[in-house]
Amino acid sequence: MAERILYYFSRLYGETVKRGKDYIEGQRVMLIAIVDYGIDLTKEIDNYETQWKLRETKKPQLVLTDKEEIVILELEKVRKAYEKCKEDKKAQWMLFLDDPNTKEVKEIMEKNEDIKDAVVTVHEMSEDEKLRRLAELREKAIMDEKAIRRAGYKRGMEDGMEAGKTLGEKNEKIKMAKRLKEMGMEVEKILEVTELSEEEIEEI
Repeated sequence: MAERILYYFSRLYGETVKRGKDYIEGQRVMLIAIVDYGIDLTKEIDNYETQWKLRETKKPQLVLTDKEEIVILELEKVRKAYEKCKEDKKAQWMLFLDDPNTKEVKEIMEKNEDIKDAVVTVHEMSEDEKLRRLAELREKAIMDEKAIRRAGYKRGMEDGMEAGKTLGEKNEKIKMAKRLKEMGMEVEKILEVTELSEEEIEEI
């Protein structure tokens, strides 16, 4: 966990220093890690919130820089803290962040108007997301339907043109066969020239 937090923090801080700029331009970064399991490093600490900075070993009051701060919030300890003191505002917000639909949050909503408003907002956003998704699906269905119609129309046009071309060629062959027949050409020869069937030639 420690290495993971350090990795994320390093990336965030590194992104605040633009390429080619001075290191002093790096911005203050506070990383807040919310964990839902026990951490060996803090198992002896009852408080659900721990704050970490780079300090001098022999004089821990000396902080290397104020641009770095890591906060770890442990949900297992938050729940215990809330049971002990249900007026703990920070614990209330942590439970809301963990899951706005739990029994505890419904209980908190009766006392904390800010969290009540936040829960309503979350639900409204969820409904908006559902409506947006439905609208996207509807729009996609309409676009797909139009595409299918266009494809069908194009195919119909192509089929019609092909059928018309075939019919035109057939008519030309029939006309040719008729002229050849009038000239007294044998049926076998007409079959060979026009590629019509014997029945078609006999009907002329």
